[in-house]
Amino acid sequence: MLRRVLQRASTGRHIAKSYYLASHLSPSLPPKCLFSSSSSSQIPNSSFVEQLEDANQATSQPTATLSVDRSGLHTPPEHSHESTSDSELVKHLKGIIKYMEEVLTNPKAGFYINRDVFGAEGDFITSPEVSQMFGEMVGVWAMCLWEQMGQPKKVNLVELGPGRGTLMVDLLRGVSKFKNFIESLHVHLVECSPTLQKLQHENLKCVDEDITDQVDKRTVSTLAQTPVSWHAALEQVPSGVPTIIIAHEFYDALPVHQFQRASRGWSEKMVDVAEDSTFRFVLSPQPTPATLYLAKRCKWASTEEVTKLDQIEVCPKAMELTQTIADRISSDGGGALIIDYGMNGIVSDSLQAIRKHKFVNILDDPGSADLSAYVDFASIRHSAEEVSGDVAVYGPITQSQFLGSLGINFRVDALLPNCTDEQAESLRTGYWRLVGEGEAPFWEGPDEEAPIGMGTRYLAMAIVNKKQGVPFEEEEEKMGGFLSSLLGPGEANADDSSSSSDQSSVLAFHSTARWQLHFNEAKESNKLKIVIDFTATWCGPCKMMAPIFSALSTKFTAADFVKIDVDELSEVAQEFGVQAMPTFVFVKKGKEVDRVVGAKKDELEKKVQKHL
Repeated sequence: MLRRVLQRASTGRHIAKSYYLASHLSPSLPPKCLFSSSSSSQIPNSSFVEQLEDANQATSQPTATLSVDRSGLHTPPEHSHESTSDSELVKHLKGIIKYMEEVLTNPKAGFYINRDVFGAEGDFITSPEVSQMFGEMVGVWAMCLWEQMGQPKKVNLVELGPGRGTLMVDLLRGVSKFKNFIESLHVHLVECSPTLQKLQHENLKCVDEDITDQVDKRTVSTLAQTPVSWHAALEQVPSGVPTIIIAHEFYDALPVHQFQRASRGWSEKMVDVAEDSTFRFVLSPQPTPATLYLAKRCKWASTEEVTKLDQIEVCPKAMELTQTIADRISSDGGGALIIDYGMNGIVSDSLQAIRKHKFVNILDDPGSADLSAYVDFASIRHSAEEVSGDVAVYGPITQSQFLGSLGINFRVDALLPNCTDEQAESLRTGYWRLVGEGEAPFWEGPDEEAPIGMGTRYLAMAIVNKKQGVPFEEEEEKMGGFLSSLLGPGEANADDSSSSSDQSSVLAFHSTARWQLHFNEAKESNKLKIVIDFTATWCGPCKMMAPIFSALSTKFTAADFVKIDVDELSEVAQEFGVQAMPTFVFVKKGKEVDRVVGAKKDELEKKVQKHL
């Protein structure tokens, strides 16, 4: 439909304007000037090549300064048709960035607007559609960040481009047992597609409630009794309260400018309508407004990084969105999690089209395929740090590292014992797709159906408010250090059940979220037994009992011995009704079966032998 609109309004009309930037970074490179949508090969326009060669013969040795060549690529022909009501749409298709905007979000025929493009029946599958564990792990991250903020009473939980709402559904289900966290949330979904808004409303099991003292109705997700609102842009989300922002596979859909090195510098690649009504790529002969962003992006990079490239992609909207996010986090507190496929550096030529899970020509049947480009994570970092000194950027690290830090391995181990053979196969396949690399080694089915891991292709980055006191000292794997500071070191000893007698196997949890995840896994497996030592740093008897508890943990390896500081995790202590220290609680299948209150060494040892 979009193609017909464009062709009807623009038969024989060239859209490319006369823009050209000459930066002399490598003037000896040959120009590549004209590409047809009817072929995947890149064919230079010989007449334009001749014009540039003639101009080069009269050009002196290039200097390090910028110069502008105002000669034209070609002279657009006179209009051979009468103006129609659709001409304004065609005028917007100047550069690739405008082409992407129209193809993806045109109100009548845009790819995202009037259809469900996600899942096995759609055009592509995202991580939340692969496994429930992805949303659960993001939920753990969000709750850990909330704890790091001091457990504020009100928090905006924002998701940009939530698709079918699968990630948010799994997130809310996963954290629904954390009463204080859930009660603090107001979910805000930034979505421009009415079709997807309806689908999100349905999947989140939303209901509209009448509020007696308000004119408007309030929408609530019955998954966790959490209020939900929809917005067309992040700027419309109410400010003034801490905000947690999730952007999963959102940045890759933001439109990009593409620049190509010609014989005398950089020129923006444009979309043109040929005389036979097919689309084609051409190069602009004069500077476009986007060259300001190109100059800015090159300034952030090293000379070596720029000079080795023939093409550069720049995403102004990614820069602007990141600055909006950083500004809000700086003023209101909170953080943002960005997960996408991309690079930690300048992106060259990554724009691609996907239809029904297959790559297709970018210019073929616009509006019927998804267009996306690699995310430039280095640009995101610079954009965020440019806004304020109050924000810190961590990452990127791989999706595999990110999910591993949040305990996805433990989650798989807890789910497998209760699965049927078919469910177990699906779980392993989903797990591999989330954290693996390449084809799954365990796959025994048809080669064309082998699960492909996304664990290293996707990267994760966090932007947080420095005032929240996130400790960080290491230069490498910033995100990993950030997550470790939130989750605590307890998981480091999780595999120590076979350690020697002089090494403690006590797990120390410093996060309610991490403890709850471990506790839930113990209940679901129906196998783990837990002995909890509720202690405090100021408690003398607790210190006296610590080595005894540690010795028991190395002797009775069939159970988990856990240490919880009542001052750090007061909410957990309250749930178990702890009123004195030390208190030792015995748990089987998620239920308390016994306890010992006080520094009673003999009684503790007898009950350990009795229950374990």
